[in-house]
Amino acid sequence: ATTGLNGINEAIEILGYDILEPAGQKIVGYLLETVNSINDMYDKEMKYAHNCEQTPSESSAVKAATKDHFMGINTQYDLYSNQFIPLITEADMLDRIQLQGLFDSQFSGGAIAHINVEDRKVRVIGNGTVDIHQFVNLEDIKINDKTENQNVRLYFDGDKSFEVGDILRFSAKIQRIDPYKDKEFSSYNYKQNVAYECNILSNLEIVKGNKNLSEKVDDAVSSFTQQHFNSDVSKLFKAVLLGDKTDLAQYITNSYSLSGIGHLLAVSGLHIGFIVSMLTFVLEKLKSKRWVNFCILAIILFLYSYLCGFSSSVVRATIMSLVLLLARCIGKKYDKLNCFAIAGFVILLIKPLYVFDAGFLLSFGCVFCIFTLSRVLQSMFQKIKIPEKIASILGITFSVQIGLVPIMSMFFESFSVLSIFANIICVPLFQIAYILAFIFLPICMLCPFLIFVLKFDEFLFHIITKISMFVSSIKWAEVSLKNFGGLIATLFYGGLFCSTGYIMVSKKYKWGIFLMSILCLIIFACLPVF
Repeated sequence: ATTGLNGINEAIEILGYDILEPAGQKIVGYLLETVNSINDMYDKEMKYAHNCEQTPSESSAVKAATKDHFMGINTQYDLYSNQFIPLITEADMLDRIQLQGLFDSQFSGGAIAHINVEDRKVRVIGNGTVDIHQFVNLEDIKINDKTENQNVRLYFDGDKSFEVGDILRFSAKIQRIDPYKDKEFSSYNYKQNVAYECNILSNLEIVKGNKNLSEKVDDAVSSFTQQHFNSDVSKLFKAVLLGDKTDLAQYITNSYSLSGIGHLLAVSGLHIGFIVSMLTFVLEKLKSKRWVNFCILAIILFLYSYLCGFSSSVVRATIMSLVLLLARCIGKKYDKLNCFAIAGFVILLIKPLYVFDAGFLLSFGCVFCIFTLSRVLQSMFQKIKIPEKIASILGITFSVQIGLVPIMSMFFESFSVLSIFANIICVPLFQIAYILAFIFLPICMLCPFLIFVLKFDEFLFHIITKISMFVSSIKWAEVSLKNFGGLIATLFYGGLFCSTGYIMVSKKYKWGIFLMSILCLIIFACLPVF
């Protein structure tokens, strides 16, 4: 049996000591002696060996930091390190070696030490979790006066002397990025169209440039919200309205993801549906013609998609909304699954490798499950005397949570069974928060005295975040996921499709197919992980 240790450095700092000082090292020694004495006691009691080991803990290092943040113990770390001195800490190599010499003997199962000997201008990653350097993505590239259609990631040390929109000229050694590095597809690089990486070697020239519309809006939202709200709430406003999650604290993105409400931070059908409903109501009151309404909505939705970076979820929702509006204009019947297929075809025509992207698969999987599962589950809830509106909400929530398990198994190690209840509580609160933010943030930017309206948004974001942190910290609700693989996932979703009205067979067979699909999902979910 093994006792795995992680976050020793952070524990010492939280206690108010420094691991490089004798007092801090004394506490580490006491902790390790205590662990080993307990292991020795169990050696005698259980009649088999118990060792102590320093573990990478890629997943639990984040979860433990998030849980401690919720408990008020940890206020500064997004994840815990697996070494005595984290790679991101500036420390002398001899100090690292000295600590290994002091404590390695206490780890009968092995300890971890990473010592970077590369040039400072080379990207260094510790255990695949933390990048010790900063980077920016450069667009509109020319290499040796030849225009490139792909972007370059520029790494730099220390504070950068340039801003978004500036034009950079420099000499560098360019390296092409392998999109399948370590046999794993990098969806981030693909979505950002990044194909090269480099460091500035010499001859850096900075020319002040102009920011595009998206960057100006991003800056305006950030500047205004930072003046009136704390850092976390300010970044939540930007994530909720513009889909920009890059600046969000790691503990927030982790807690939202682990609690099953991460989809709230991705601009999708929930957001686009409100915009379309609101604008349609206003335009109909103005009694303008259908084609005029369609053109106005198409322009506004395209502009909003542009501001959100044309993410797969917002593009999918935009295309489906426009197809619905177009069907109304020409007097044709709107078919949800055909519209769903059109959106997927258009996106994959432009970005075919999105088929490997977690965001794309989860977005489309979510909609597919709502179309195929929600009505069946809603009818089941209504049969046990649950009111129609509540049954509809429960049907949608359960269909998404059940239906996305095969896709989630491909990208995540676990999920919380309490995510269903987190969604039931948080989604209505988020809808109110988003509506207020979308309508009143632009108004408050023009009339700051109305900022009190958005203070209610701050309160709602605080509640949603606390709920996500609470749910993500409950260990007993966490279920490990086995990767189902593409074949099982395809069979499951094929079974769901066959149980819909698109397949002309009797209801008896449809129910049989539906129950078999759910049963297979449960069986494979319960099989041991090999």
